[in-house]
Amino acid sequence: MFSPSTVNRLEYMTFLTIGLSYLWPWNCFLSAVPYFHSRLAGHLALQQNLSSSLMIISTVTSTATFILLAFKRTPPAHKTSKVTKHTISVTESAVNSGEDEETVNYENRVILGELLIGAVFIVLAGSCVLFTNSSSGIGYFLFLLLAIFSSTLGTSLAQNGSFAIVSLFGPIYTQAIMVGQAIAGILPPIVSMLSIISSLSRDDDKPGTDEEISGKSTFFYFLVASLAALIAFTLFKLVLKTGPEEILTNTEPGSSAVLLHDEAVQSYNSLLAESSTTANVEDDYDYDLEVLPSGRAHEVDPYKLILKLRVPIFTVFSVFSVTLAYPVFSELVLPVHTGSVIFNRNVFIPFAMFVWNLGDLAGRLICGSSKWVVRGDKNFIMYSIGRFAFLPAYLLFTNINGRLTNGGGAATGLSQWLGDEVFLVIHFLFGFTNGHLGSSAMMASPSYVDPEEREKGGSLMTLALSLGLTVGALFSLALVHILA
Repeated sequence: MFSPSTVNRLEYMTFLTIGLSYLWPWNCFLSAVPYFHSRLAGHLALQQNLSSSLMIISTVTSTATFILLAFKRTPPAHKTSKVTKHTISVTESAVNSGEDEETVNYENRVILGELLIGAVFIVLAGSCVLFTNSSSGIGYFLFLLLAIFSSTLGTSLAQNGSFAIVSLFGPIYTQAIMVGQAIAGILPPIVSMLSIISSLSRDDDKPGTDEEISGKSTFFYFLVASLAALIAFTLFKLVLKTGPEEILTNTEPGSSAVLLHDEAVQSYNSLLAESSTTANVEDDYDYDLEVLPSGRAHEVDPYKLILKLRVPIFTVFSVFSVTLAYPVFSELVLPVHTGSVIFNRNVFIPFAMFVWNLGDLAGRLICGSSKWVVRGDKNFIMYSIGRFAFLPAYLLFTNINGRLTNGGGAATGLSQWLGDEVFLVIHFLFGFTNGHLGSSAMMASPSYVDPEEREKGGSLMTLALSLGLTVGALFSLALVHILA
């Protein structure tokens, strides 16, 4: 595990907060669906199509944005460029004087994305206390679609830019983003459980209707999302200002570029070297990653880069394409035991999601120690394929739709032996392998490409992640119909 002296705490916390800030918004929308339904009362068709509409808008927007950003052409390089460690941009005039200047600025993508997320959720928070008596269901429905579109656009910009930037800092900071995402995933089910348990124990004569209470909690959700984005924006700007003075990087053939020192990456490299001495030669990675100054204008062919990154791209795609089955099983697996509030049907669903997200967080955290990071193409491929074994494990050993208890009756025979513990163990391990393998692949990707290709490589990895989530969403919809 890295010691505090080898990791820049400000940079680590900045990337962790950025990761949290662009996953929390989607969790807010999921948690706020009951409140949205209350605002659409009297419009049954809009209520029934709300969740699917939000999913479609989010998926299409993120995928289209990632494709456009990933394949944006980087201009050819001049011989010299003046850069700083934290000037995360590529700006060069075209070689021919008649061509326009083109810019690829990952720093601005993060800044614009975080500001957009913050602005959207401030407006959403305001909508919880203003114009709540409006009877225009269609107007509110269109407002939500515009909000999810704008939020997803901001999330895509921030995610694309941050993964491109973090590829210059070293693997441990990629892990920080992944941990931030996991924290954003684990908090909503905790809040949901506490809210439901509180409502179950609330006396009927307690002031405040369910709709009023839902509106207050949703306002809090939205406010936290906007604050997270603004904190991430502030920390990121602070990191930019605390960088070293400008240095001149000479890209003349035969000259040595000035590379910036980072103890965290050096420590990470040495630990990896110690733990990979027995690995096969063909499975070894070049983890000798130095933190590079950005601004290296370089003609990067995205198609050739995809070939170089084919193993981590396949890994990330496969991880997230199967992972979105977990909400389906969280909802369809009924508790076997009774007699405790945790096994109440309404509480058990967020509890199951909490267990999965706890495993996901543990898997991402463990990558903070280099000896637990997956290495080797064969290991990535076998691990990715092996995760599909969780699907038959759910089908064979869990109480899907109450089939082990005859639709939710008393536990007998096999269901008594299996119980809820087996389901929760499978669920935890499914989450753990998601966090572990996904983080390892994202952390390894910079080692597959040349130094000047790392930013573009990070951008392509976010595209693989987005496509995996898109396929996973379609797969989960099909799985619901199959199991139903």
